[in-house]
Amino acid sequence: MIETESHIFVHLLKCGGTSIFRMMMDNFKVLNVDQIGKGVPLSHYTIPIEEKKGKVVVGNIRHPLSFYVSLWAFVDGGFTGTFIKQYKDKAHLCDDTFSIPKFQEWLKIIINDRFLLPPAGEEFNIGILTWTFFEKYYNNDYRFLNTPNEEYLVDHYIRLETLEEDFNRIFGTDIKKQNNPRYKTTKHLPYIEYYNNELIDLVYDKEKFIFDKFNYNKPIL
Repeated sequence: MIETESHIFVHLLKCGGTSIFRMMMDNFKVLNVDQIGKGVPLSHYTIPIEEKKGKVVVGNIRHPLSFYVSLWAFVDGGFTGTFIKQYKDKAHLCDDTFSIPKFQEWLKIIINDRFLLPPAGEEFNIGILTWTFFEKYYNNDYRFLNTPNEEYLVDHYIRLETLEEDFNRIFGTDIKKQNNPRYKTTKHLPYIEYYNNELIDLVYDKEKFIFDKFNYNKPIL
């Protein structure tokens, strides 16, 4: 979480949050940055709704298919680091971020993994992206699963696909994409190359809330 005089940004993992954080630091006076320097990632924190203090709360998001490729390719910690510890005999699935077969096998394991997901994952048939989205932006209130157009905490979202455009619209800046470096990016092929129709259906089933809420397309290959 990062707070300025008028806005609060609540960071969702692997959706461009570090870049947004840097943009806010470079362009505004920052009043509060939770947990910086304490060894805890920004993406682990949200705020209670009563702490909005009349400010505009901003969240971030990306296409679910893209999200899983980036999550897999981020081998320096996070879910992939936990996966390697949990499945030591499957660690090789994360050692080549350009391997389509390795991603496909990894995805089939992780999207249904009970160790990596809380009980809500199984109870509500949701994936990692929807689970973390509800943790950060809906206070784990899964009644909102049936009403994707309703909000609980967030006023505006920044999509990774239109990061600078959305940031400028929300914050009143004029940042050009070509002049704005991205941080903590992962190296991999174009995300769609890792998928077949079976895997697209699998992700869509688990992340339908995100597809519906943000009108993300479900491609057919």
